[in-house]
Amino acid sequence: MSLLKNNKRKIMENEKLIANAVNMIREMQSVFLEEQHKTESSDVKYSRKVSISDYKEWERENAEYKSFSQSVLDGMNEKGLTAIQFYKKAHIDRKLFSKLKTDYCYKPNKTTAIKLCFALDLSITPAEELLKKAGYALSKSDPFDLAIRYCFACNITDIDIVNEILIRLEEKTI
Repeated sequence: MSLLKNNKRKIMENEKLIANAVNMIREMQSVFLEEQHKTESSDVKYSRKVSISDYKEWERENAEYKSFSQSVLDGMNEKGLTAIQFYKKAHIDRKLFSKLKTDYCYKPNKTTAIKLCFALDLSITPAEELLKKAGYALSKSDPFDLAIRYCFACNITDIDIVNEILIRLEEKTI
């Protein structure tokens, strides 16, 4: 079966899931936009000095820090995925996977980081933690980020289904 036919079949089988996701994400967007307007109208000022004990606490928490690359590779091994299975599931090419594997300090773009989180079948909290290691966060006001956040929260980790949801929301695909 060709890849295109396989994707169409997968989308048709998950039509109800996709339609529900699109509706929920649109509702969430309007709620977050309302919250954002309320927050913008209030003058919130932050001022906090960091104490030495706060710094030492932070240092203890981050003593065994793993890089983004190492965290992804560890997650891949925990899931029992081979390199080929993993990079195909993540919709990345072999070269990019090789860079991830060999460069401890590799920092992917946001889309690639999101794909890698989906390939690891992460839920929202672990995905956000992994994205943070790459220097990214999922906004609650950006429609693309909101859709991605929803997919993680609902354990929708198949990239083809995520892309179909994004297409229906008229957002860029991953």
